[in-house]
Amino acid sequence: MTRTSSFNPASDNEHLLQREILKTHLEMQAHTFQALTKEIHDNIGQLLSLTRLHVSTIKGATPELFDQKVGTCKALLDRAIEDLRSLSTPLGSAFVAEHTLSESVQAQLETIRKTGVCETSLRVTGQAVDALEASRKLLAFRIVQEALTNVVSHAQATHIVVTIHHTDDGITLTLEDDGEGFEADQLTHRTSPADDTGIGAMQYRAALIQADFSLQSRPGEGTRVYLRIPYPVVS
Repeated sequence: MTRTSSFNPASDNEHLLQREILKTHLEMQAHTFQALTKEIHDNIGQLLSLTRLHVSTIKGATPELFDQKVGTCKALLDRAIEDLRSLSTPLGSAFVAEHTLSESVQAQLETIRKTGVCETSLRVTGQAVDALEASRKLLAFRIVQEALTNVVSHAQATHIVVTIHHTDDGITLTLEDDGEGFEADQLTHRTSPADDTGIGAMQYRAALIQADFSLQSRPGEGTRVYLRIPYPVVS
């Protein structure tokens, strides 16, 4: 018996897209878990440790010092409770699916700003339509998140500026930083899932959602990431 196989580019592309979406969901879960763990350890854990320290020194304190220590413990616990409340809506894939791309990017920038690593700014222009389906929006956000991670981890930047411009047929996003920069001219265009490095993953995901992606950088001149995401054509 002779078996024949057919090549269906549309089906193959859909398979690659679905596989990448699954991988992105897993990455978002891992990213959210790491963020929660770090926040609990670095902030909430420290506040509770300080509270415990003050409680351990209350015994035998003068009435005036007793009231002072109780007030300090209350303030520390209030801060810990507030930090826990802020963790109730972690920036996971569900959050991204339920919010606009601008809102998700704003939340990510606010998280970075709170760390004190650098200042962040978001500029949104045009009429927001939010016509991106959840899967393409998720991949687009992961591209932005990867770019922001690269800036925070390597660029030594003091300021990140993200601009999102809405048009009738899509979204244009630029991300600029004032960091050290690098020789971007040496980068090659990658569209293979095997290229799992930061920039390679961004290029690959942009290709899957039919988005235009470019990155410009020079040593000492910062980096600029450009992403153009078209809305699906309605037939």
